[in-house]
Amino acid sequence: KFWAMMAPKILRRQRNEPDVSSIITFPKPVISTELIKMDEMHIKYYRHWMDNFAQWFREQLRMEKESGHKIDQMIVLAHLTQLQFASTIPQSPKTALKGDPYVGLTTKQMRVKELVMEAIGNGEKVIVFSERPEFQRLMQRILAEHKIKAHLFIGDQGIKVRNILLDDFRYNNGTGVLLATTSCGEN
Repeated sequence: KFWAMMAPKILRRQRNEPDVSSIITFPKPVISTELIKMDEMHIKYYRHWMDNFAQWFREQLRMEKESGHKIDQMIVLAHLTQLQFASTIPQSPKTALKGDPYVGLTTKQMRVKELVMEAIGNGEKVIVFSERPEFQRLMQRILAEHKIKAHLFIGDQGIKVRNILLDDFRYNNGTGVLLATTSCGEN
């Protein structure tokens, strides 16, 4: 006889389900927008990579017109990712300019630090979301300099480690900050 075994169905609970919402409530998020101007050094880094992409793209368009060359979408995405790094974490080796490393924090990074420190000072817990693990690692180092314990919550940690860190963040008053990537912490 042949017995087919089926894997058990795993349900992922959502916070708005009646069985969950009757036990756990979440406060309504407060969303605000703040314009943060880039400092001159950051603009210099970003402009370098923007000009680099523009020059590459113009050459691709020229080749397409002359010889029918097709622009590789993956390379376009790689350039856009590099622009995102230059915008978010110019300290990254991926966007460091030869002989001219980015020193200090960008105005955005300083504002994130200020907001976190203000919330911690008020006894609040904070979750900082970013698409880039490199940004979260940088923020963890910055906060550690101010004696603020922050957990990384990023994809390369594995689910077991992330669950341990999440429980520590929830229940340990010594850990006030969770630095989550959007792919791991969006739910």
